[in-house]
Amino acid sequence: AVVLGADDGVQLLAGADGAPLGPPVALSDDGTAADEVLVTGVGTSALVWTDGTLTVADQGTGAVSWRTPATGLPAGAVDRALLAAGTSVLVPEGEDVVLRDLATGDELQRVATPGLRAGGLVTVAGPVVVHQLPDRVLAYR
Repeated sequence: AVVLGADDGVQLLAGADGAPLGPPVALSDDGTAADEVLVTGVGTSALVWTDGTLTVADQGTGAVSWRTPATGLPAGAVDRALLAAGTSVLVPEGEDVVLRDLATGDELQRVATPGLRAGGLVTVAGPVVVHQLPDRVLAYR
């Protein structure tokens, strides 16, 4: 899918012909386009962060799988020994980073990260949570 930010929100478009895949997947609180939009893909899911909400949608159909309040965007899937690779994502939520099931959005684990700023990308490197902002990279251990 192709992700397009426009005046009426964030829209997923079919890669082959540019046809809209359903209604916009993310709007600002007042129903207009958001000021800041971050987007990434994990497997067949599109992850869209805007106006304090993470929306996960199927890239093939545009159907929204789940939404949750978030302060940034996962940088990709988390590989863990006890979980199948690519089935979970780290979601920054205020001063916590929450490991969520990619398909359902269910919370699997929560880690305190005091001082976590809004925006940017979040990932893990071993035991360290890495937060990439436009002007710096922060590590939480």
